[in-house]
Amino acid sequence: MRLIPLIAALPLTREHGSWAVLGVPLAIGIASSGRLTFDQAILVISALAFFIAGVPIGTLLHRRSGGQVAEEDLRVARFWGTVALSVGVLCGLYLLLHGYFFLLLFGVFGATGFIARALWSRCAPFTLTGDLVGMSVLSAGAPAAYYVATGNLDASAGQLWLLVVLFFASSVFYVHMKISAVRHKRDRLSFWEKLSIGRLTLLYHIVVIPLFVIMTVGRMSAVGMLIVYVPVVMHVVMGTITLSRNVRFKRLGFMLLGQAVIFGILLTMTIRSLS
Repeated sequence: MRLIPLIAALPLTREHGSWAVLGVPLAIGIASSGRLTFDQAILVISALAFFIAGVPIGTLLHRRSGGQVAEEDLRVARFWGTVALSVGVLCGLYLLLHGYFFLLLFGVFGATGFIARALWSRCAPFTLTGDLVGMSVLSAGAPAAYYVATGNLDASAGQLWLLVVLFFASSVFYVHMKISAVRHKRDRLSFWEKLSIGRLTLLYHIVVIPLFVIMTVGRMSAVGMLIVYVPVVMHVVMGTITLSRNVRFKRLGFMLLGQAVIFGILLTMTIRSLS
């Protein structure tokens, strides 16, 4: 296979929401520092490279486990897996050589999460648990960027990761509720059927709202976090009430992307107001 077709055949994930979960946390971590440094740019390149490597590596693992993969797809996966991993590792080594040793923890966390999700997906693809694991790993971009910006891996970095995870988990629960509705046998859902399908999503938000308040009580960030989270909760409640098999996932994706961008902006503003 020639080089140009290989480059044009770059395999990218079909899970479009994962791009938002990758980009928004990184943007939050960078924006909270108030400046973009060269080291932060290297971190972004490294994170993007490892993210891109996920699809070709998944293809190779599928082939190794006995799955059917076309020879052309296999060559593309080997090429891009090697390129993406090489870029990610080289950028990571650069950061390690500049003293960001705690990035090794993020690397171990990311690799463990990827392996766990890959193993889980072999048994049951596109599960709620697998998506929550993947989202938690991608959300680590926020504390990683914060660490590279400040040189500190402290409680603020941990809180930043938790806030991002709690927000994006909302979208994961919501999307899986919609998927469950599409798979339902009845065209028209009764109130109790809607409530049954959306019970995990509603329960999650009932638990998370007090947690958000506790985490931000007595701080200016409480106002910003409640401003961003109240519309999300209202969207979830209304989405449950109007639940049906007719789901426009493309429209839903853009709506959740907009919520993620607004969340990132408000969270960054509240962090900057406290600095």
